[in-house]
Order: sequence, then structure tokens, then C-alpha cells
Amino acid sequence: MPYRSATQSGVTAVSFFLNVPVVVTPVGAIPKIVQESGGGIVADNISPEGISQAIDQLFSKGTTHFKKNIEATKANYSWDHFAAQLTDFIELL
Repeated sequence: MPYRSATQSGVTAVSFFLNVPVVVTPVGAIPKIVQESGGGIVADNISPEGISQAIDQLFSKGTTHFKKNIEATKANYSWDHFAAQLTDFIELL
């Protein structure tokens, strides 16, 4: 996702749903999600060279490495997890 500016992106969620690791540029909140999940690589900058280096890093590590992290992360974004958090919040009220 070679964004020059962004806040968030649904593309990350779709990629994770499909177990596809991502390469993102360091803009908006997207890098935080990728770093915390281990679901891809954050480029050092938004230049073509920075993106190219990030793509090389992703493939040198192998997609299997990232897919394991994505599977673990997906559980945190499931409807069951969301419903449990919502129920807990309502019970606090």
C-alpha cells in the first residue's frame, strides 16, 4: 500500500482476512497496525527505493512468517471478539 497520505485503510483488513502480508508506507495509522500484528513490512519512507526495499524484505523473510502472525491477529478482529468486548463494556455501564 504505497500511500503518500492516509489515516487508516480497509485494504489492510481485507489482506489480513485473505492471509496476505502487506507492504505499507509510513503514513497514518496503518504502520502501527502492521508493526503490532507482524503482518507485513513498513517501508522506511515513501520513495520508490524505500518501497522496493520493503518488498525485498517481505520476500526474503518468506510469506509463511507473516501468515502465522496474521492468523493470530485475525482473532482480535473477529465478530466474536468484538461482541465479547461490547458485552463487557455494556456490563460496565
